[in-house]
Amino acid sequence: MKPLKPRSILVTGGITALVVAVLWTLLVLFSLWTQREQLDRAAHALARLDAVTNLRKDMAIRKWASFVGGMYIREDHVVDLDALREQERVSAIRGNGETLKLVSLTPIHLLLAIQEVSQKEYGIRERLTSLQLRNLANAPDEWERKALQALKAGGEMVAESMPKKGGHGLTRVMIPMRMEKECLECHRDTLVPVGGLRGAAAISVDLNAYRTAQEPTWRTIQYWHFGIWLLGLTTISFVWFVAGRRAIERVRGEQERRETETAFAAMAEGAIITDGSGSILWVNDAFCRIYGYEREEVIGRNPRILKSGRHDEAFYREFWRALTQTGHWRGELWNRRKTGEVFPEELSIQALRDAGGRITRFISIFSDITERKRSEEELRRHRQHLEDLVRQRTGELTVARDQAESANRSKSIFLANMSHELR
Repeated sequence: MKPLKPRSILVTGGITALVVAVLWTLLVLFSLWTQREQLDRAAHALARLDAVTNLRKDMAIRKWASFVGGMYIREDHVVDLDALREQERVSAIRGNGETLKLVSLTPIHLLLAIQEVSQKEYGIRERLTSLQLRNLANAPDEWERKALQALKAGGEMVAESMPKKGGHGLTRVMIPMRMEKECLECHRDTLVPVGGLRGAAAISVDLNAYRTAQEPTWRTIQYWHFGIWLLGLTTISFVWFVAGRRAIERVRGEQERRETETAFAAMAEGAIITDGSGSILWVNDAFCRIYGYEREEVIGRNPRILKSGRHDEAFYREFWRALTQTGHWRGELWNRRKTGEVFPEELSIQALRDAGGRITRFISIFSDITERKRSEEELRRHRQHLEDLVRQRTGELTVARDQAESANRSKSIFLANMSHELR
């Protein structure tokens, strides 16, 4: 497998970081969308609650007006006199002598007047409608018709939120107006029994005011999401940077390890790497060639399988003492091949320690010095032979010298004697 280059690692890590950043962005956007949905649901719920409250207030006013039998108001304050053409009129004189012309208002007329003021002053659009019409202006639209059918079937309230073109939408609510005994006098011709659906009060609430009230909360949510999104991107960038550096360091370390392993494997000398307890982790080809073992036969085993038995325990104690104290040992020893042949080797061992000073690896480099030992032995024998020859020749020369010196002494004595005789 071709090793990755640092640039490739950065590109791959960058793509991964980009994908994570996109997923993070989508997650934040999804969270923001859910928050917006919750605010929308809250706005709809509040609008519906306010709508129901307004309608029930109106129904309470209508019920009160029905209970008291209607009420009289000044005729000159009524805008739509045609609607009250059939209503009773009376005149009253105030204490100051002022004559007042009054017209009676039914509960429905009173309710319509209140709804008209609510729409003008507060924008609350309320209306009364029914499936049995007296006034075509109160004809139900499509939604109101469906709501009336639902109320006629026994429903107590119909509420729905719907979009509004160019706005924030509407919440529409309708509650029933049931026939009561007080209403029979005016609505007997409808043939609706007491408790039956006589009509309904509907209200449409614009959500704009509720959305406007939510704007500060919505902005706060946006700011928080932006901050969290930015923090997430910063974290992703930091993790990508740190992970990229570590990945590059791992790749470089792996490349260096492979290069070192290749260099060790190509060495003519044997190499062994063991862990701190001495178990063999790796050997090179030269080891297998020198010892005759297959690599699988020695991995995980202790180098004691190579001992020749020529060294005593004192030698190994001194060997380990020097190795653990100084971190290295160099010397010659005798080991045994797989065939049982004992041979000499020159060994160099280096101990590797971790940050805590604990030995984690032993790296051993050795070479078979059998030929060198044989050459040294032949050289020693040759030197010994030469020394013997030198000693022999020296002895012969010494004997010759001694003989010459003896002859010289004899000659001197002879000449001395002859000289004495001649005198």
